[in-house]
Amino acid sequence: MRFASFEINDRASYGLVRGDSIIDLGPEFGARYPSLKAAIADDALSQLGAWAMDQPGGLALSSIQYLPVIPDADRVACFGLNYRKRNPAGGDVTEMEFPTIFLKASGALVGHDQPMIKSVHSDCFDYEAELGLIIGKPGRNIAKENALDHVAGFTCFNDGSMRDWQKHSTVAGKNFTASSSVGPWMVTPDEIENVDAFRVISRLNGNEMQNDTIDMMFFSITEQIEYLSKIMELHPGDIIATGSPEGSGGQREPQVFMNPGDVIEIEVPGVGLLSNPIVGDGLEA
Repeated sequence: MRFASFEINDRASYGLVRGDSIIDLGPEFGARYPSLKAAIADDALSQLGAWAMDQPGGLALSSIQYLPVIPDADRVACFGLNYRKRNPAGGDVTEMEFPTIFLKASGALVGHDQPMIKSVHSDCFDYEAELGLIIGKPGRNIAKENALDHVAGFTCFNDGSMRDWQKHSTVAGKNFTASSSVGPWMVTPDEIENVDAFRVISRLNGNEMQNDTIDMMFFSITEQIEYLSKIMELHPGDIIATGSPEGSGGQREPQVFMNPGDVIEIEVPGVGLLSNPIVGDGLEA
């Protein structure tokens, strides 16, 4: 099943995506589950999905405004530098002892089809295609053998980064308002044949920039969940961005960064395609 969060007529809601339409779950279940996160926390997705599958019609996807798949996530935890290079050169890292992690503010995220903002204060707005995880069941000190039991779904994630500000600090470069995106929806694990076979792709203005499989990760999905849960209790609706393969703009020669008028796409086959236009922040002289 695919679940998305959205707005229509200035009303926030969530629903089950079915083909080119979405069954709005808010009118029927919003009093009990005011958000998709609340439904996940009560382990209600199967119930809501079964109800929605019996409903006729639905809203056209073209009529809604996508929100981040979990607009009210308690935290967004991101793994950096988590992919090996296919053809490492001398000096390239080939193994890592510990993961590199950082947190991203929810205000840095927008939904599918919504504009990502290039700040006037940065000349190096970069993309990073990633597989995203949505936590379903809370937990602390989760063994990696049980980690997938805590996953409610998978999504596409674009870890937008202001590379020049990242030199100040990771927090600075990764947290500009509306500089990243997530969506368009989450896909429940029962829809995924092999969670070890995800492919992550990015395209800038239709040109493929990244394309690799998650078996190139230093730390797997289950190892990431295990590691994070040693540090903090994971909550339903938490988003984990699992890292990005080589090919981001800052790694290229010459470097390729995003500018107003560009369109960036992140695709995870079997999950979805996340697309965002790039705009300026309106502060240009």
